[in-house]
Amino acid sequence: MERNKNTLEEIKETTEDTFREMERIMYRPREALKRFSTLFLLLVTAGAVLVFFGFERVFDKITLLHDNPVLMIIAGLVILVFTGQLYKRLS
Repeated sequence: MERNKNTLEEIKETTEDTFREMERIMYRPREALKRFSTLFLLLVTAGAVLVFFGFERVFDKITLLHDNPVLMIIAGLVILVFTGQLYKRLS
């Protein structure tokens, strides 16, 4: 029984030490995000815009979608419904 108690105490100490170390490691990124929040916002916005414009240019090169915007809307809706159903089933 004494051995089990010592083992449990060691596990508890190790878990607490690990948690403290993770908190220490995560402090720097949080502090950088607080300090440079505008810069991060601009970088994330620029990245999202570039991805959206990239997708737009790729889809614009597909002549079937370029010539039929209604087909593009239908394809987009089908993809959204599919991913929504997939998300529901996986969670």
